[in-house]
Amino acid sequence: MRSRPRRTTTALRTPIALIAGFVALAVVRCASVWDELPPVLMSHFNASGRADGFMTRGAFLWTLAAVGGGTVLMWLNVPWLTRVLPASSLNIPNRSYWLPERRPQIQHKLTVFAAWGAAATTALLVATLELVLRANLQQQPLSRVIWLILGAYAVGISLSVLWLVRAFRIPAGAPP
Repeated sequence: MRSRPRRTTTALRTPIALIAGFVALAVVRCASVWDELPPVLMSHFNASGRADGFMTRGAFLWTLAAVGGGTVLMWLNVPWLTRVLPASSLNIPNRSYWLPERRPQIQHKLTVFAAWGAAATTALLVATLELVLRANLQQQPLSRVIWLILGAYAVGISLSVLWLVRAFRIPAGAPP
């Protein structure tokens, strides 16, 4: 069995710690307000923040765990996919330079990208959960702060995609 390169393992510590911290925060927050929540929660909101979908508490939290957890796991499976998929399936800039000789470098770059993407997505989900919990506890529409959170997430993902494109440039002075 091959060991993971130290560089990749070190680069993953912070985003994995953030994911674990966000998940722990969500679990603690849900447990702390569980008895105060109404039996049926507002679970879906229109663009103006008004509720237009409802679920029981249990169904809401299971759906959040399944959909949110599944989304984060998809992000975290990117490194595995880069190892098992054939080189022809990897769509990266400057493919002829990076593949197949530099596949470990590709895996490192995509692993870091995916870990931070998973951390950002977890933060988005936990922030959204907090706003939904507050809306239900106060029986108010969803706060417009959600738009700032979604905008920040979109900007963050856009910047990380730009980072990824730059990461796959051909290094200066590299042989053709």
